Amino acid sequence: MRDKNNGRFVKGLEPYNKIKLSIRHINGIVDLYRTEGKGLSEIGKRVGRSKTVIKRVLIENGVIIRSSSETKLYSKPSSKQVAKEYDSGKSVCELIKKYNMGEKVILNMLKLEKMKIRNKKEAREICIILQKHRKVKIPSRYVLYIFYIEFQWSTQEIGNLYNVDKNTVNSWLDYHGIEKRKPIFGLRKKILAKDGFLVKSSYEKIVTGWLYDNKLTYEHEVKVLPNSRKRADFKVNNFFIEVVGMSGVKIYDENYQRKKNKMVLHYGSGFAIFRGDQIGKYLPYLKSNKPVIVEVYPDRRGRLTKKSVERQLGFLINQQV
Repeated sequence: MRDKNNGRFVKGLEPYNKIKLSIRHINGIVDLYRTEGKGLSEIGKRVGRSKTVIKRVLIENGVIIRSSSETKLYSKPSSKQVAKEYDSGKSVCELIKKYNMGEKVILNMLKLEKMKIRNKKEAREICIILQKHRKVKIPSRYVLYIFYIEFQWSTQEIGNLYNVDKNTVNSWLDYHGIEKRKPIFGLRKKILAKDGFLVKSSYEKIVTGWLYDNKLTYEHEVKVLPNSRKRADFKVNNFFIEVVGMSGVKIYDENYQRKKNKMVLHYGSGFAIFRGDQIGKYLPYLKSNKPVIVEVYPDRRGRLTKKSVERQLGFLINQQV
């Protein structure tokens, strides 16, 4: 694609006359636009081409381009359609993901059709009934017991294994009568740490205990940027300490990546991000006036001990003034 200002081709986008699309690709683009109702930008992302290229391909193949008003009507479902799917057993979360709409919008559509919103117990009962008719079968009690009790996997981890959400796994545990444990992290009630501060997870409690025992000066829940709500778990001098306890959970990873991106843009060159067990060899090259993120990870089994914390944060003892 040619840049209007410089007269050069923008990197990553090929000019239209140089694009070689097979008949299969062209038919796929037409099918996505006509039958599935996908937009030009969405098709472009899938195929790896610009919006303009997709539009030209469609016009050359005799496809009439929808107006903006037609696109809105085509993409958004009617309240009757949403209510019908909800009545068939789909949850509100599934409808949000399918139509890329907000929770309030979906709930308002259901209220408009006078649908009764299910509570958690009713949703789980329906989930159990529907599992019998779906391809994903309910795992046996023995299998769930091994994963959940013996291996101490979380409901999210079991859900990732079977490609279902954690609420579905909770319904399986209820179905087999397996007693659910309190979550290791993300508790609604905060935990009292050694220094008397309330922390959000058992991981943070262990890190707090190590910092307190080594008599380091530290701060809890420090803002990473002046005009942002994003916070780091701890701060020692210019080191922001992040306890990465839920790595692998999609929502957690996305939020954490967003936080790091904002910090990179704000602090610029000199700002660095390191794992705690790898930062030692880079310490001589770090700028003293620039903040650094130090990531603390649990082991492969999801455990974090004082020894592993000392291995990852031991350099702070020499850094403390």
